Amino acid sequence: ALEAASAANRNAQAVINAERPWITVSVESSGTEEFVFTVINVGRTPANIKSIWSGWLMVGRGQPMELAPAYSQDDSLLGYHPRLLPPDKDCIVGRWSTEQLPSGGVKSVGSGFSFVYFYGKVVYFDTLGTDRHETHWFYRFWPYTEGNPMFFVDAEHPEHNTYT
Repeated sequence: ALEAASAANRNAQAVINAERPWITVSVESSGTEEFVFTVINVGRTPANIKSIWSGWLMVGRGQPMELAPAYSQDDSLLGYHPRLLPPDKDCIVGRWSTEQLPSGGVKSVGSGFSFVYFYGKVVYFDTLGTDRHETHWFYRFWPYTEGNPMFFVDAEHPEHNTYT
């Protein structure tokens, strides 16, 4: 009887996971040096978003990478209001442009002396408000592509690209 109850519990959890909201992140270029970051609910039910946080960071080669302290908090810093995000819908979580870099910044990144990252997180609940989930993203800027720089998920820092 205990095994049957355990199997039923695992089956129920699998159904819940299949029906839950899942937030993913994408980035598109809105120009050769401008980027728009978007979260998308690829799940089957609405996501009740509590907070969204995003920012960017420029790090010199050999320097420690320190994410902003607010990244570990649940409060939104960019004025995003809690919202319901239906399945297959998205919302913009950040914009970034090479113009934001200090003078010589693109050259510094292009020569490998500095690295630029765009990162953030979204905290959300399922529609019943019982299960808390987080999506963290961490993209690295790559200026080397001729005439078309890009951001890509940074595989060197998988601890910052997580879903729960």
